[in-house]
Amino acid sequence: MITVQPFNLEVIKTHKCFYLLRHISNATELQIIHNTPAGHIDTDVVDAFSMPNGKILVAWKNPLSVSPMHNLTAINGPLTENINLISLERVIDIYDRPVNAQTGTFIFTNSDMIIAPNLDWRCDNGKFGPKPFQDVKIIDHLSEILVYEPVLSINGVGHLIYIEGVAKQDLANNELSQGEMPTTGRTLWETLKLIREWAIVNQEPFNNAQAVSYKAKTFIDELKLTEAEQVVIDQQIPMQIANYLMGNTNARQRPDGVLPITDDVKHLLFSRLASGSVAALEYMNPGMWDLQELLEEENDELLRDIRLFYMNHKYGTPYHGNATRYLNNKKLILDKISNNQL
Repeated sequence: MITVQPFNLEVIKTHKCFYLLRHISNATELQIIHNTPAGHIDTDVVDAFSMPNGKILVAWKNPLSVSPMHNLTAINGPLTENINLISLERVIDIYDRPVNAQTGTFIFTNSDMIIAPNLDWRCDNGKFGPKPFQDVKIIDHLSEILVYEPVLSINGVGHLIYIEGVAKQDLANNELSQGEMPTTGRTLWETLKLIREWAIVNQEPFNNAQAVSYKAKTFIDELKLTEAEQVVIDQQIPMQIANYLMGNTNARQRPDGVLPITDDVKHLLFSRLASGSVAALEYMNPGMWDLQELLEEENDELLRDIRLFYMNHKYGTPYHGNATRYLNNKKLILDKISNNQL
């Protein structure tokens, strides 16, 4: 168990990533568990802080080292809640891909133990990680990856990831137009709709018993998507599974007319992401703390973090690239909040 401590501005100096619990509040203690291939394990990699209005922030100190765990679960009595360890800083520049994009795909994958003895670079080796529901090899070497982000995860159930690779357009286009088990989209919203359609056919009267269908239904349940949020997802046009059920002879193909992301879909996603700034969480959930006070403190802290980073890390390493993107995106987010544009 971890003790929930009162929040103060000093926390921003010691912790660098935060997740706002949506269902658990006014708690004094939390059990935090990590689902691994070896079972559910209690972990103390995070701390918890209570805000004056009763909301609880789960916080951790090193975003890039903790994020390979994908997600944790908070438990308080009968209540459980998923803690996504992926932050807004890692998603802000990829979540709203244009519908006519020619590179990059969102993919719903299975979550299984990664056993890759020849791929030591994988930070999820030996842990739960994304595995395609069908035997499709996407990446052979680390050098082929331009962008890879697990966006939403439930360990042991499924992952919604974004991936962009070098010279992978043909493979992506084939999955978008000929995939035997459609789980891939150019945009976040259409991929959420695919997950939703797979989840629907897991239920009566279809009773689809495929792993992808069962995992999609479980994924939605574990994320606690409300009926209203599922209605938001359903406002996207029918995707491949629905078109198949309607007898469309081109059902495997990505349909024409995919709709661009809306504010409702953005809110659905952002509410389930962590954040490198408490200001972003306050902006989206007003009433926890004074926003301007948070912005001033976090902009000052970001400048300190940038100075320390360039003093202590060499240019050209994979960590350098990831950390630079993270810091740049944190500045972008704080600027968006200041201009009321997040």
